Amino acid sequence: REYEHAGHVVTVWGRSTLNLAAPHSPDNFLTTHSCYLNPTSLLSLANITLHSINRTEAVFCISNPSIRIMDSKVGPFLWSNGFLNSEKLVILPLNHLKTLAQHAGNPHHTSLQITMIHMTGRCVSTLLCQMFEKVPHTQVMSEPLSPSHP
Repeated sequence: REYEHAGHVVTVWGRSTLNLAAPHSPDNFLTTHSCYLNPTSLLSLANITLHSINRTEAVFCISNPSIRIMDSKVGPFLWSNGFLNSEKLVILPLNHLKTLAQHAGNPHHTSLQITMIHMTGRCVSTLLCQMFEKVPHTQVMSEPLSPSHP
């Protein structure tokens, strides 16, 4: 597909997994086709997160705008919050992910200040995330898994 129509949007009707802590692919969701869209339009959505990347595609979760899935009050981990609260998925072939990143721009050339703290499991990272959530104008992603799991 050409980039302008490369984002495959599917509606989530259900989900299934034997292990919530395991990485989830589109195969774990019961979905139906919704539409194809220009991936650049995803950049304007506040309720979208990168769920996973495999050898062929990137999968984004779109949740209800009233549910902030990055908020630790919804759940402690972004990967499980996305799995449990997705209303739609956007499946993007990897060859178009770089183009989407170029449209997003370099965050270092904006007023955004980005800090990444990488921690291992059972290391008080949830408490640290809850503390950072109290800081105004701060967005916290607790254990997204997408950068580290296939």
